[in-house]
Amino acid sequence: MSGRNLNNEGSVYQRKDGRWVAAAYLPIVGAGTKRVHVYAKTLAEANTKLRELLDRAEKNIPVAPASLTIKA
Repeated sequence: MSGRNLNNEGSVYQRKDGRWVAAAYLPIVGAGTKRVHVYAKTLAEANTKLRELLDRAEKNIPVAPASLTIKA
């Protein structure tokens, strides 16, 4: 069995500077998805944040797109 995650499970990895990153695809306002990254000091904290991201994706709570302006 490989150590890889399945699709839509997100990922947790450690950066060279020691911080942990949790990343997952979340729906964005309008249509489509966006890969969202959150940072943590410990692996346990990163796993907790990943679970929160995946819960948001499961509930279809959209995130604002990066290019969202006041005018839009």
